[in-house]
Amino acid sequence: MATSTGEKSLIVSFGEMLIDFVPTVSGVSLAEAPGFIKAPGGAPANVAIAVSRLGGRAAFVGKLGDDEFGHMLAGILKQNGVSAEGINFDTGARTALAFVTLRSDGEREFMFYRNPSADMLLRPDELNLDLIKSDEARLREVLRFANACGAITTTKKGAIPALPTESEVQSLLNGN
Repeated sequence: MATSTGEKSLIVSFGEMLIDFVPTVSGVSLAEAPGFIKAPGGAPANVAIAVSRLGGRAAFVGKLGDDEFGHMLAGILKQNGVSAEGINFDTGARTALAFVTLRSDGEREFMFYRNPSADMLLRPDELNLDLIKSDEARLREVLRFANACGAITTTKKGAIPALPTESEVQSLLNGN
């Protein structure tokens, strides 16, 4: 979706980014895994990277440990074209770790290491508000478009009223 100036809208993901440790063999429990490989993880960060890879503008807002894993993850965001302006580093907490496996029954199994981890300690005063500022008309336009696509949308002010008409949907799709 483009703004009125033709610039692509910025998609901002909030939340966790962590290190997933994935077994070197599949179909075993975490306890049975002979070894693990590390990989970037965390659904919000994965979404931001996917948006960027698909040609969109993306930013990530979250908190990482001021440790090797945290700086590695911030670098991965940048390498994938995601703005890392919303990242804070915590010198007193570590980056979250998760051990993940796909069991033989197809279910994923997770074991998280947080005590608490940096991603759990993000405070409102640490948010980069410039990344998320939006005038109400623009926000309403985006939320109405999401509604038209079948997404459930809510805001602090409550649900966005009724789905747009077909002509409004066409206008949104055409960037008008």
